[in-house]
Amino acid sequence: MNPTEYIESGILEAYVLGMLSHQESLEVEQYRGEYPSIHKELLAIEEAVEVYAARYAKTPPAGMEAAIMNAIRAVDPTPKTDTPIAQPGPSSTFNWKLPLAALLLGLLGALAFAFSNYQTKNKLSDQVEKQTAEMAANKSECDQIKTEKASLEEQLLFLRGTDTHTIRMKGTDKAPEAFATIYWNQKNNTSYLDVNSLPVPPTGKQYQLWAIVDGKPVDMKVFDVAIDNNQLQKVEFVEKPQAFAVTLENAGGSPVPTMTEMYVIGEVAG
Repeated sequence: MNPTEYIESGILEAYVLGMLSHQESLEVEQYRGEYPSIHKELLAIEEAVEVYAARYAKTPPAGMEAAIMNAIRAVDPTPKTDTPIAQPGPSSTFNWKLPLAALLLGLLGALAFAFSNYQTKNKLSDQVEKQTAEMAANKSECDQIKTEKASLEEQLLFLRGTDTHTIRMKGTDKAPEAFATIYWNQKNNTSYLDVNSLPVPPTGKQYQLWAIVDGKPVDMKVFDVAIDNNQLQKVEFVEKPQAFAVTLENAGGSPVPTMTEMYVIGEVAG
């Protein structure tokens, strides 16, 4: 909590004038005990209100009450209960109440100003919080876009490299329309998989990538069919592959390929 902002919010004036709820008053009293600057400001406000009241309030002249009662008795020593008492005229000594009315109006004006200032402060605080949240969301989105851009630039440089080989895996009798592509670069030991066209696997199943090395399958882990097929998936690098293939296995993969569930296969050119 920032004591300076709290003081400038107008809540202290509203507290002194009795405008706050019980809960808000308890909060002010708590901060008054915790922050000397708030306590000092409250003392100054309380003193200012007392000075204002003393400046504009007037005490009735001495003997006014006795004079008023004598005047009433002179008009009707035994007034009837149903007969209204005559009200003082324009020259009545009750004019001493006018400064009191001015004081009350002044206090009400100060109270209204403090309350309006307090509400404005709360609205501004809400707007700042909302804008801060929006800025954080925009920053997060920008960071994500930057990351994706850097990844795409890296992939583009990789694909353009003269040492990058393209191995197209065509569909088998299991899925004639399926195909996928492996980009393999021995110079920097990097491989990417492009899931061009593979059917969405059923629940509980995953595709698994294999490399054929010296006639034996080498596990290159399971992978998911990305919704955005324009994105390449980085996969494990295998030395001296003869071919690459994809099979459909139980979720989590298999230690050996299920040959009856092979979807695509492609040989590496010699």
